[in-house]
Amino acid sequence: QRIFTRLLTFGLLSVLGTALWSANAHISFYMIYRNGVLDKGDAGVFFTFMRLSHPVVLLAHAAWAVLFVHVARRWESGRRKEAMYVLETAYKGIAVAIMTLAIIVYALAPYWVLILRSEYRVGACLVGPLLMSFLSVAFMALMTMIARLRERPAAIAAAAMAAGAANITLGLIWIGPYGIMGAARAAGVGMFLGVGIVSVVFLLLSRIRLHWSTLGVLLLPAILLLPPWIALAFWAVVLAVLLRTGLAFTKTQKHMLLSGMKNV
Repeated sequence: QRIFTRLLTFGLLSVLGTALWSANAHISFYMIYRNGVLDKGDAGVFFTFMRLSHPVVLLAHAAWAVLFVHVARRWESGRRKEAMYVLETAYKGIAVAIMTLAIIVYALAPYWVLILRSEYRVGACLVGPLLMSFLSVAFMALMTMIARLRERPAAIAAAAMAAGAANITLGLIWIGPYGIMGAARAAGVGMFLGVGIVSVVFLLLSRIRLHWSTLGVLLLPAILLLPPWIALAFWAVVLAVLLRTGLAFTKTQKHMLLSGMKNV
């Protein structure tokens, strides 16, 4: 009876979290569509760039799914210290790779949008904040995996509610004066704040010992608020520092990541 109740509670909260995150992805689009001042064509442009920004994150989700299997196997077999070491190392490695890809897509946006019809090209300015929105959610993976390992799916739903509330609040403030750009920034900053605050609070309350650079991953999407070429230059410097020093990865962790890449 007790096990059934735990399974039911875990399942229902997990479904709730998934449903909320699915709804969150369309909050800004819905606010544009229902806005009485903006043209319906603006909603079409926004939706197009929202879909174009999403594939980068699908790669992250695929990587997280594989990583969770390896971490969960170690966790359930009692090797929890090893599980957290693998999780922390791989999480940072995947995040750096996905962030690099996102920065490249963002910096080259003025060029690849030329393949679109002329009426959609004005949406190139939306790429940065929309990528910021999706990456903020993708980088929540650390908190999500730990919450599932500890059977605390309510944290995932709480993050969804916080991010959604922030998105709506900022949208009400910014869409009026800034149009679709305001909607995109509301999505980016809203998800960034909601995910970041809930993730940090959950991880601190869980009393899990994490390297400061692991939590620092949650700040990376903010780089996408910078102009494209400044963001590219800034990330190039950050990436060089991360790869050439031990600030984020120890020699053992670097060796583990390189070995993993060779075995792919």
